[in-house]
Amino acid sequence: MYSTIQIKDNTNNKPTYHTVTDIAVYFNISATELNQIFLRLNWAKKEGKWWIATDLGISNGAKQEYDTRHKQKYIKWDSKVKENIELISTVNGFKSLGDIKVNKKMTAKEKKEKGDNYEL
Repeated sequence: MYSTIQIKDNTNNKPTYHTVTDIAVYFNISATELNQIFLRLNWAKKEGKWWIATDLGISNGAKQEYDTRHKQKYIKWDSKVKENIELISTVNGFKSLGDIKVNKKMTAKEKKEKGDNYEL
């Protein structure tokens, strides 16, 4: 009887990078909310319509990318960022406090409720 020996392939030690959307799904929040968290942590900054990695972001796994088709700058994150204690505690804190303020469109129902409350 032969035994199987598994040989580790050490050539694949390259970091795996993910979009903000991928990481947001992992944390069960929206990509917009996660971008706001990265902004508050000073890991990313907004320049016009682009997200730019800061030096602090780069040291935490950010990699600046450019989409030539859409002519947009964006950030990809090393998958290890999901294990970052500061990020995890910040996400958990914002989730528990409901502190993430995002400019989102109100639904028709929300607009009506806001108007009704104003009229009262």
